Amino acid sequence: MPRKKLRIMMPAYYFGGKGGSSIHIAKLSEELARRGHEIHLVVRDTPEARAYRPPKELKDRIFVHFIKKSGLYFPLDFIKNPSRSVQLMKLIDEIKPDVIKFHETTAAVGLTPAVLLAGKIKGIPIILHTHTIMRARYPKGKKGDRRLDVIHWISDKVPQFMLRIARPEGTATWSGKEFEHPLSEKLVPVGTPIDLDFFSPENANNIRHRIDNIKENNVIITTIGRIDPIKGQLDVVKALRYVVEKNPNVKLLFVGGGHKRPYVNEEYLSQIEEEIKKNRLEKHVIFVGDVDQKMVRDIIHSSDVCVQLGWHGRTLLEAMAMKKPLITSKREAETLNLVEHGKNGLLVDAKNPKEVAETILSIVNNKELARKLGKNARKKAEMFSVERVADRVESFLYRVLEEQSKSKERPRKKS
Repeated sequence: MPRKKLRIMMPAYYFGGKGGSSIHIAKLSEELARRGHEIHLVVRDTPEARAYRPPKELKDRIFVHFIKKSGLYFPLDFIKNPSRSVQLMKLIDEIKPDVIKFHETTAAVGLTPAVLLAGKIKGIPIILHTHTIMRARYPKGKKGDRRLDVIHWISDKVPQFMLRIARPEGTATWSGKEFEHPLSEKLVPVGTPIDLDFFSPENANNIRHRIDNIKENNVIITTIGRIDPIKGQLDVVKALRYVVEKNPNVKLLFVGGGHKRPYVNEEYLSQIEEEIKKNRLEKHVIFVGDVDQKMVRDIIHSSDVCVQLGWHGRTLLEAMAMKKPLITSKREAETLNLVEHGKNGLLVDAKNPKEVAETILSIVNNKELARKLGKNARKKAEMFSVERVADRVESFLYRVLEEQSKSKERPRKKS
């Protein structure tokens, strides 16, 4: 017997533009809509979000609703700006969703009253699709993200609140050493969807000749992401000094962020620039800036190695799908459980610049190692096709609704 098609409300903080979360939400929404589900995206009213257009064949299945004011954000935003929760409550009444799937704790916490109303009064299952869990250790020296505590409080108050979807790009594991929080037992990994046809070496172009100051004999190291401390670009620059000492033909490309992007962390960018100047690396560093997905794909294809030392999710999969050797941080990879050292990538201590440099050079100087890592990386990335991730999300949504239905059928115990 075919299952009923669902009406899914998806509030999201990060939507619109070229960031990983935006692409994640769009790809997942479109695949679920292709399967007949009705998708209602609830997003901040920004020019980037308004620029989104669902595919023509899905216009009657994907609807975008805009929350006024700037952002479904911060733990106490619902007190500062209660109008956001009021808007969401009205939308819940209008749409009558079968399930509400928040993307990120930022959206769920900022709309706490609406979450409580939907879960407690209306009995709508609430699902949190998050990767903030894995940033619970940031910033260094602090206990973690206070938003998790607010979410835990909500989940205690609302029995229907199902915090069970996490975004790890692998079979994520949280050990007591890595992550101690009552929410950890409620997490179910599903992964980030990636378009494997698009991110394929066969469909990419070598664009070395189109990048300023790049010559054919240059070795290209690429790091991707907005300029922000959690992305770890400063650690890459610190390692570059030692790489250049051994191989002066190396060029480091910063893709995404940089001087052409308005929402960089200016203080962090200044630290990067100071490190570059101090070590006379100006001729070895190129800020590509904000580019579209096609350009990201082609730059990865034209690179010799990708180095992602901070918190990264989607960009790791993009490099792996393109069969590129990948270097990433041990600390993050332990949580993601995506990169297997020596098999489909190499893990390093990001705070040890000499180790990072030696690892980069080991790939640059060993073409067979680079080929092996890239080939195995592609196999791993294939686990996270849009279709496979949508399968996991869809089956999870049905399971939550079935669990809820069964709990309603159980007779209540007499007091």
